[in-house]
Amino acid sequence: LAYCEFYYGWLYYAKGNGKLIVEHFNNCIKYSEEAKWYMIVGYAFGGLGFGQYLLEDLENARKNIEKGIKIVEDIEVQLALSGLYWLLSMVLFDLGEYGKALASIDEALILAQKYNEKRFEGLSRIWLGRILGKTDPNQFDKAEESILQGINILEEMRLKPFFSGGYLCLGEFYTDVDQKEKAQENLKKAKRMFQEMGMDYWLAKTREILNRL
Repeated sequence: LAYCEFYYGWLYYAKGNGKLIVEHFNNCIKYSEEAKWYMIVGYAFGGLGFGQYLLEDLENARKNIEKGIKIVEDIEVQLALSGLYWLLSMVLFDLGEYGKALASIDEALILAQKYNEKRFEGLSRIWLGRILGKTDPNQFDKAEESILQGINILEEMRLKPFFSGGYLCLGEFYTDVDQKEKAQENLKKAKRMFQEMGMDYWLAKTREILNRL
């Protein structure tokens, strides 16, 4: 049951349904703790935190992702730990703690490269580019390159739900620097893919940015 709830939780990541993500990961934590399956508990707390992040419950998101990281580190399992640091960086960024967000995404990249976790390397490179693009105009080239590298990694892995998010991020990046033609090109690409996959939450985010152009 814990295993099923875990994967249902990540299924709703693609949909962006924070309420159902929280529901399934709470169930996963309950069943995993009953079975003393501690490894999955840490990652489930990370998933719970991501659902809370989507619901804009940032303090609880931070608390649960940090709890997940501690559980995983305490049992000395490095598998996918990079993903938890990626999630934590997202929350810290939205809390306005930009230095900590950057440190967290740097840690995610280090771990992803060390353990050859290409999916999380791609996601982390995209998020690194977003942080740099939002916080330091002098880092334009580095931010753009990082996002493009992340998209390329995820495209090579054919992870469409993830690289479509990369195009959303790239489109937002170009919107912020007033490169409207590039912004529209990438946002329309993301919009088309989200429509094809029924990813309504992310589709709404894309339309919101397109309306700013």
